[in-house]
Amino acid sequence: YSSIYYDYLLLGKEVILFPFDKVRYLNEDRGFIEDFDTAMPGKRVYSIPELMESLTQENFLSPDELAKVVEDKWGCYSGNAVDDILKLIR
Repeated sequence: YSSIYYDYLLLGKEVILFPFDKVRYLNEDRGFIEDFDTAMPGKRVYSIPELMESLTQENFLSPDELAKVVEDKWGCYSGNAVDDILKLIR
C-alpha cells in the first residue's frame, strides 16, 4: 500500500505483492485511493509459503503490463524528469 511499488516498476525491478493485512487495512485504516486489485498489477501471494516460493522465481511484469501501468499513472513518461522540468522552467 505504498508508492514504493511504482518506484520499483519504473526501475524495472521485480515486484511481489503480499497483502497479508489488506482486510484490516481496508476496515481499520485509511483504505485505498484506487482499487488495489486493478491499480497494482503483479504477482500476489497470500501466505508465507507462497512468498517463499515466489522468491525463487522471476516476478517481473510483462512489457505490456508495465507499459499500461506507466501510461495509466503518468501518461508519457520519458525517464528524464529533471530535464523535462528544466525545459518547463526556462
